This record gives sequence, structure tokens and C-alpha cells, in this order.
Amino acid sequence: MANKAIINKNGFVLTDVVLGMFILTVALLAIGGLYFQSGKASILADNQTVAYNWAQERLEYLKSASAWRGNSSTSTPPTVPTDTGNSLPPRSGFTRTTTVVCPAKLAALPATTINAGTLLTAVNSRLIDVTVTVNWTENSRDKSVSLETLIERE
Repeated sequence: MANKAIINKNGFVLTDVVLGMFILTVALLAIGGLYFQSGKASILADNQTVAYNWAQERLEYLKSASAWRGNSSTSTPPTVPTDTGNSLPPRSGFTRTTTVVCPAKLAALPATTINAGTLLTAVNSRLIDVTVTVNWTENSRDKSVSLETLIERE
């Protein structure tokens, strides 16, 4: 009779507790992994935003300053101004390079254009292709963003 009383008792067995703790541990590890990944993604997004803003700052400066562009009618080549002291890197490890191609290398114009070849040469001679690239290192990996635009010469 004493054995029957023990068998009918309601409660948790040690295996129930261990199984519950195992399930809870797996769930918490999964949530911790997601938290870690979201932190890494947030850092990458922040660095990319800083890099795009710094590249955009350089493009805006080059678009607003006209003296460096040269003159297409006199075939004066553009001379890209160096970065000045007021445009220091936003964070350590960031570098910015500016590439200029003049005349621009547009490959084609709309098919409806009359004398497309002659017009294309004239358009290319009046345009400067400017690319600004920002590089940085993140988690021992090289990262970069590039912005490109066409700027009209004088």
C-alpha cells in the first residue's frame, strides 16, 4: 500500500527538469546568437552610412567647385583638388580616393539620336567621370563603397 501512494503522487521527475533546462538553454543560445549577429550588422550599416556620407561630401564639393574642371573648348585637362584639412576621415582607418576620367567614356546615346557618333564624342568631351571610393577595414576584412557621377566641364 505504501508503494501505491508514492506512484500516484503528482510532481516533476528529475528527467523532466533536466529536459526543460535543456530546451531553455537551446532557446537562449539561439536568441543570443541573433543578438550577436544583429550587433555585427548594425556596425556594418553604421560604417557604410559614414562611408557613403564621406564620399557624397567629396562629390558635392567637386560639383560645386568649378576651377578644377578645366575647359573643354581649350582642351585644358581637369586638375583634381586634393582633400583639404577640413575633410578629415570621419573615423580612423577610413581612406578616400578620387578618380577622374576625362573625357568621359559614355558608350552610347539613345538610338533615335541623329549623328549619334559625332554627338557622343561631343558629349564625352564636355563630361568628366568622377568616382569617389571610401575604403576601411572591418573585422579584418577590407570594405569599400564607391559613388560615381558625371560633371559637366566649362
